[in-house]
Amino acid sequence: MEKFISKEMEIMELEENIHVIREDLTGDALASAKLVKAALDRNWDEVEKLLAAGADPRICRWGSAFGVESALYYALRDKNFDMAQKLYDAGDRLDDLIIENDENLHSDVLLFLNAAMRFGDNYFYDASKSLSECCRCSNFAQIETLLPGASQEELNKSIVPAVRSYFRNFKEHRIYSSLLEDLIARGAKISEEDRKELLESVECRFGSGCPAVLHPGKEAVEKLVSLIKTRCSLYIIPGYQIAAAPFGENGYFNSSEPKVKSCCLTDS
Repeated sequence: MEKFISKEMEIMELEENIHVIREDLTGDALASAKLVKAALDRNWDEVEKLLAAGADPRICRWGSAFGVESALYYALRDKNFDMAQKLYDAGDRLDDLIIENDENLHSDVLLFLNAAMRFGDNYFYDASKSLSECCRCSNFAQIETLLPGASQEELNKSIVPAVRSYFRNFKEHRIYSSLLEDLIARGAKISEEDRKELLESVECRFGSGCPAVLHPGKEAVEKLVSLIKTRCSLYIIPGYQIAAAPFGENGYFNSSEPKVKSCCLTDS
């Protein structure tokens, strides 16, 4: 995950499951950490106090390296719709929901989100999210709009969260492979440290002990390893340029096969 709050978290005993996901925001990360932890623990009085004191719920999430959730998610989990509205008004949004757990599928929660949409409140959409944040949240609609103007730094920062999203949404591995190919085609690179960590994570997630039902298939994993191991370390050679392939006609959404061609080197 992108970053842990270290020493102060240890003192607070908030555990290693608190993650800072928005380093671009200037709010108090520790207050945000307390807020999401209070939401996890269903301590809504504490959440309200922290919000009143100015805690920004967008900065921190609770979870593991394979998926995190917001304070807003925990409010909806408890059907505390008044609190959900307050967190939404404070800028909090949902990430991609992990729907294997039936408690995420309560019809009244879906009705609440549907009613909010009718009045223009989108509990998933945050216009301030960066490309790397959208890759982490699997927001392909925003990714398509942000990719063309993304800086080298933002492209580089997007590889790791894109792979993490692949882990969570492995059943749609073709889409995530296509996204990774597009990032690489546009010049995205990762550090040797990140590459090593991702390869270890692939082995941990999809290794020999992984049940078949949680595995995208040998071919898909081999392709992912190839993208991380060889393609993500690609550097521009003097006298050559990277041929960046555009999105397919239907973007990421309406295809069962990757729409983005492999990155290649061409004569300048």
